[in-house]
Amino acid sequence: RQGIQLAYNRLLQAEVILNYRKPTLAIYDHAFHFIGGAQKYGLTMVSVLQEQFDITIIANKEVSHNDFLNWYALDLSKCKIRIIKIPFFEKKKTPFIDQACISIGTQNPFHVISKESGNYDVFINNSMNEMVFPLSNLSVLVCHFPERRPRSYYYADEYSSVVCNSKYTAEWIAKKWDLTPNLLIYPPVEMENTSGNSSKQKYILSVARFEVEGTKRQLEIINAFIQLNQNYPEVIKDWRLIVVGGSDPNNPYLSNLRHIVGCSNLKNIELKINLPVNELKALYQESILFWHLCGLAHKDPS
Repeated sequence: RQGIQLAYNRLLQAEVILNYRKPTLAIYDHAFHFIGGAQKYGLTMVSVLQEQFDITIIANKEVSHNDFLNWYALDLSKCKIRIIKIPFFEKKKTPFIDQACISIGTQNPFHVISKESGNYDVFINNSMNEMVFPLSNLSVLVCHFPERRPRSYYYADEYSSVVCNSKYTAEWIAKKWDLTPNLLIYPPVEMENTSGNSSKQKYILSVARFEVEGTKRQLEIINAFIQLNQNYPEVIKDWRLIVVGGSDPNNPYLSNLRHIVGCSNLKNIELKINLPVNELKALYQESILFWHLCGLAHKDPS
């Protein structure tokens, strides 16, 4: 934010102050092309700002307004979508953009996003990617959890504000990054029963992205349910396990889960991929139990 960029920022600021235009806002997330809770968090935030700001959604892979509508029931038609591909990850030919694979000797591939951030009055980094340097007048880093300790390309302390999603996250931001978040905003939760259906089924529901590393522990959930079928067949025979999550089609972890479910020969396990939001809400309303084993056997708090 020096030299030409600083002068440009001053010009942008003057245009807004003189009411020549609405302020511009960009929100970036390297995983906008997948269904996810963090992505819903950020998009819900900007959905209520569409009248006050000229908003651009920045993604690294192809995604559409219809995707956001189907996944989250969010009408973001007033927002522009800008796809900025990152050459470093395009060469890898993988749908996953993992900043953890950036080594100290590697040129920062996220500079292309940093450069784009300087074109807006406000830049929101919703991907908790501390490798993106903000160049806008105002910048917000939404940290869902500080996954890595400060190292090369660490720019979390360059943002105007840091937003966290819980007191637990705030504590770890302080421990790992030595930063105090400016604001705590809890994730949006929709509790109303819009279908009018209050009946419950013997469903065990699990909802989480199918991460390639298996960190959401769907494998352990499925194995536990298989063991219940083997050890307590009479008790479990009327129950159904429904495992829901977002994923790219070429996901070896998901392929392994499908293989295990197929080999079990059990008819009461279902895998549902990239489910539309109305179907997901219906499952929440119908299910008796919710299983989430993400922390199982983990020592790393992230």
